[in-house]
Amino acid sequence: MRIGFDVDGVIANFTKVFTTILNDINPKCPILNDYSEVFHWYYDKFLPVTKLEIKRAWEIVDKNPNFWRSLPPIKNIQVVVDFVNHNRHQHDFYFITSRLATGGISATYQTINWLRAMGFRDPQVIETSMKGNIIEFLGIKYYIDDRTKNCLDVVEKSPGCKIYCPNYPYNADVVNSVIKVPSVIEYIEQVKWGIDK
Repeated sequence: MRIGFDVDGVIANFTKVFTTILNDINPKCPILNDYSEVFHWYYDKFLPVTKLEIKRAWEIVDKNPNFWRSLPPIKNIQVVVDFVNHNRHQHDFYFITSRLATGGISATYQTINWLRAMGFRDPQVIETSMKGNIIEFLGIKYYIDDRTKNCLDVVEKSPGCKIYCPNYPYNADVVNSVIKVPSVIEYIEQVKWGIDK
């Protein structure tokens, strides 16, 4: 069976690092430690920051060749690592991300190195914004993503895939055949049940 994971918002904590950069630019911006504190996909919709400050933060990110490798993992990542490593000879696991290159270093390369540093063995990474098409092409049967747009894209383009979404405030509008779970840990429990049937 083929099983997929998004990276940021699912196993990596992008929001903590990005809001730390925003806080350096504008000290009124709080540093968000957890995705439960994120109330909208666009930070200027709920934080005291401007679009220009967000642009400046992205410019800092874009110059950092190790940005994606510097992100902290989500809580309990070892559960994910153990599950993937234990099952990697019987099932194919894909980490599908829409990250962009930073500092001249590809997002795929940085993500592979980040996953290896977390303990994943032989991680397969695909960098794309067309997640629904890739998931359909690969025949992935289970996938988790935190972005509403990506979830709905998978629902539309890959009807044979069970799509999951961690239940965060900014993706509360996810509907249509998308299964909400508290976190990636519960997603793994669902996948275990599916592969043991």
